[in-house]
Amino acid sequence: MDKITGHDTGPSCISCGYSHSRTLNVAPRVRSWLRVDEKLGVGVCSECSEWVAAWDRGVRHATPKSDGEARSEASAPEGLDNLIRQAVLPSLPHVLLEVYDILASEVSSSKQIAALLETDAGLTARALRLGNSAFYGMSRKVSSVSEVMLLIGAFDLWWLLFTTEVKDLFFGIDRQLMDMNRFWKHSLFTACASRVISEKYRLGRPGELFVSGLLHDIGKLLMLQQIPVDYHMVLKRASEGEVLIDVERDLLGYTHEQASAALLEHWKLPASLISAVGEHHLEVDTLSDKLVVAAANRLAHRVLEESEEELPEEVLKIDVNTEINPLYERMVNFVT
Repeated sequence: MDKITGHDTGPSCISCGYSHSRTLNVAPRVRSWLRVDEKLGVGVCSECSEWVAAWDRGVRHATPKSDGEARSEASAPEGLDNLIRQAVLPSLPHVLLEVYDILASEVSSSKQIAALLETDAGLTARALRLGNSAFYGMSRKVSSVSEVMLLIGAFDLWWLLFTTEVKDLFFGIDRQLMDMNRFWKHSLFTACASRVISEKYRLGRPGELFVSGLLHDIGKLLMLQQIPVDYHMVLKRASEGEVLIDVERDLLGYTHEQASAALLEHWKLPASLISAVGEHHLEVDTLSDKLVVAAANRLAHRVLEESEEELPEEVLKIDVNTEINPLYERMVNFVT
């Protein structure tokens, strides 16, 4: 009940802020409710059907404008600490994290890794599907994780399984909010470029930097999953020419870099990997261990989007067609 007018205010749309009572005096367009929670006083109106998927994932945020106007700004943002604390964060199979620890050690054993993967039925099934995919063209059926590892390699099998798990964790993000194929292509190119730069110039650990490159933008998916209405406003302003991380700070109080790092910390990944992810928008004047992912990210934008990213001479000397694309094209074939 509105304390001033005495009228029942009714629910408000989480996207546009529409409320029936707010339009009583203005000849409103006829709308119905696609989703509604009377107790919370929010819903999704028929003009905002693209937000049904977000609603079905549990989104109930709403800060409607007065007089039935659509929201033009994101609602008052929760801090990153609140986002991480309150969200039901996606979790990775602990087996994958244990395998990563083994791969990162200097005494990794293929037999040990295969045995560990085989303790998880889902990962075993994924590994066998990868080994028997048309890409490898095996004349006989691969029937064990050990055989798949011999075919693909221990680390490549790990990142393929890891990537498919992460994709599943964030399945269902509205395609109107994010082009997921484009997202993964950028992430995969950044991962490949990170690995090549690391190997070519002996900077950091290639495998770890590869994973950092793969996950550097994962915070975008976290925010699209947890606060899709707010992050849509961020992406809208960025699409109109504003700098993404500046808009994130303005509307949310934190950036996707920080959200990515917070999620990886939740997953208990190594500190050096988290650091590379959390600083991938730093300026890259000269190459160093901590700037490999930042340089790879800029190279990905330069190659895939033909943007005019400034890069050190060492990165510009890399022959993308022969040094990055073979690995990248193989990855894209599997993942997108």
